Amino acid sequence: MKIKKTIKILGHLIFSTMIIVSCRNKAKDIQLTDLKTNCDIVEAWEVVFDEEISIIGDKSFEDISDEESIKIGLLELKITEISGAGSKFFSWEEAKKCFGFKRMWKKANKVGSLITWP
Repeated sequence: MKIKKTIKILGHLIFSTMIIVSCRNKAKDIQLTDLKTNCDIVEAWEVVFDEEISIIGDKSFEDISDEESIKIGLLELKITEISGAGSKFFSWEEAKKCFGFKRMWKKANKVGSLITWP
């Protein structure tokens, strides 16, 4: 009886994990019109940096394939688009107050990206 209960619980955990993982945001899913606050911009940047980090992994930039380089270039373009979307209202001082700002900034530094305004 305990084995069936354990298997049932394990099944629920696996299913829940699959749902959570499949709901992760992707850079391609970011709608610029949805970015209305400083924290929206910070969250969007973090999504893009997460994708860059997953592409780069532990490789040096010299070891990145041409295909990976193109993907990273497109992601950097997305960073510029996000920055442009917030250019009318964005404030670094306000962004620093956002919950995920420090985490996002560490990721930005990890991928060697410099956030600039278009």
